[in-house]
Formats: sequence, structure tokens, C-alpha cells
Amino acid sequence: MSKIIVGFALILACVAWAFAQRSKSTLLIGKEAERLADQCSRPSPKDFTGTWEPSKDQIVGMESRFIEISKLKVASCCIVGRRIEKPDDWYMQYAALIWKGKKIIYVSAVSTDQPEYKEIDSKTGSVLADWRTRAVEICDGGNSWGVIYDVAARRFSELAVNGIG
Repeated sequence: MSKIIVGFALILACVAWAFAQRSKSTLLIGKEAERLADQCSRPSPKDFTGTWEPSKDQIVGMESRFIEISKLKVASCCIVGRRIEKPDDWYMQYAALIWKGKKIIYVSAVSTDQPEYKEIDSKTGSVLADWRTRAVEICDGGNSWGVIYDVAARRFSELAVNGIG
């Protein structure tokens, strides 16, 4: 029974990942989307009220605007004034959330190198989950960052970077 549940979860994760067009991005769903919104070293939309499923066009539209992130400056916590020079170089995780009454996509940039996180089945050695299916949370500093994309306004805002650990 547990193998069936794990298999079903992997299928759902693959379907969600297919919505992200960049090979460096993934759309997290369900509990993992909720976990992504709860970052510990930077402000994030922790007070969201629900999740939703964006269309392929909404994801592609957002990704086509990534250069706009480089125009933003961190306004509060943790490294005020910082900018992200090449946002498209980053591996990113997305969570589609309802926040302050709006549909947003929270973008969490994990690393410019492929994340190494993997959950391995101790019996078979197969990969059960990795950064494409599990939210990555980096505490105590680092250079990760997050930004909110307002789907209706087609705008990024609320750029936040991890503090210095």
C-alpha cells in the first residue's frame, strides 16, 4: 500500500513539474507548496489562505518576465538594497498561493548550482524525492532569495534575501 501511495505522489509531482518550462524550475503542490511559503531566514508569504493551480500560460508568462526581478531592490530584512543580477541563472521552486486576496506565485530561488537534496529509499536505493518535489528551506543565512509574482498584475514584488548566518 505504501508503495502505491509513493508512486501516486511521484506521478503528481511529475505532473506539477511539467508546468514549469525551465529545466531549473519546479512547481510544488499541496503540503510542499505550503512548506515553501514558510521560509525561516527571510520574509515570505506565511499568512497565505490557500493554494491554487496555475495554467501553463501563467507559468510561462511569469518565467518570461524574470529579467524584471533584477530591477527590484530588497526593501526590508535582511540585506536592504541588494539586487539579483541574473535571476534566470537560479534553480527555483514555485508555490501558487492565495495571499492578501490575490493569486500569487511565490518564487523561491534555491541556488545557482543544481540542488543536491535527495531522499533515497534505504531498501532499494531509488530516489523518492528531490528538490523538484520537496520544498528546500535554507536557514541561518545563505544567498537564497524569494519574490512574489502577482498573476493578475503580471508583476514581481517583495524581493527578500536570506540574512547572513
